[in-house]
Amino acid sequence: MTNMGWVRREFTFVANSSSTTVSFVSTTPGNYGPAIDDVQVRADCSTTPSQQPIDPASCNALTRTGQGLLVPRTDYTGLTGGRPPAIGTERSVDIDVRVDGDCPRNVTIGARLTPVFGEAVSPGVDVSPVPVDQWTAVPGAQVSLDEPGVYEVTAVIRGQFNSPAGVDTDAWMTGRLFNVTTGQELPNTETLIIYRRETQVPAIGTTATTFAYVTVTSPTVIRVEVVKRLLRGRFLNAYVWSDREGRTKIGYKKIND
Repeated sequence: MTNMGWVRREFTFVANSSSTTVSFVSTTPGNYGPAIDDVQVRADCSTTPSQQPIDPASCNALTRTGQGLLVPRTDYTGLTGGRPPAIGTERSVDIDVRVDGDCPRNVTIGARLTPVFGEAVSPGVDVSPVPVDQWTAVPGAQVSLDEPGVYEVTAVIRGQFNSPAGVDTDAWMTGRLFNVTTGQELPNTETLIIYRRETQVPAIGTTATTFAYVTVTSPTVIRVEVVKRLLRGRFLNAYVWSDREGRTKIGYKKIND
């Protein structure tokens, strides 16, 4: 034959290993069918997966399959749905995770601090023997801020004093927060607990609250202190009360690192 009617054809395939056998089979039955000549196989880097070796390191999750390179998808698990319980009794950071969609996947991650907190309740104290104008510590109303950070410290102080009936008395009791570690009062924490300016009522008592934001870099002890002030008249007795009718106490909560 002088004219075989040759026609060039191209086919693309993907080799599934380093050695692949290519077979040609006629679809025409009998002894007749197409003739094949000048077969050429060329690598097409635009469609053929790279044959560069995969790093065998244990941290490498990449694998090669017959369909191509496989990169495992990462799934995320967190504490979601409002305010779930903390993962433990120790201080922790609770992670919230929200996953939207599949391809692409949008992952939103948030964190909530399980804060350090605590309180100390005073049994109360008789401050009658303490001289006027002398600050005195309230027993039991003391906390230790052990981690560096910013704390909100709050104190509730219940006080009472008596003076002679019919005696013109101008007197009051004040409370404050005091940094035992540095030996200094916490600025702007003075709070008026009781004030009396009259001659008829011999006893009076009220409750006051004070608070401060305290920044510490090392363990720090904070306590409650009170002082009696007297402009005229005299005290018969004075107390810091703490019972079921009202507690004198100090509490703290860490709010920032």
